[in-house]
Amino acid sequence: MFFWWFMLINGLLIPGIMILFGWLLWKHGPKDINSFYGYNTLANHTYRNQFEKEFLEERLF
Repeated sequence: MFFWWFMLINGLLIPGIMILFGWLLWKHGPKDINSFYGYNTLANHTYRNQFEKEFLEERLF
């Protein structure tokens, strides 16, 4: 019986963590483009105005 409780907890743990981090990124998203958030190519780092328009001014939620 312990095995099944263990499997249930582990089966719910990963989706729960994913939902938690998704909610945190949704509510407390990046304020500025950097190497961790956003598009991580050199060309997209040069288009700062496009990032600001899409992610900071026109938030849907």
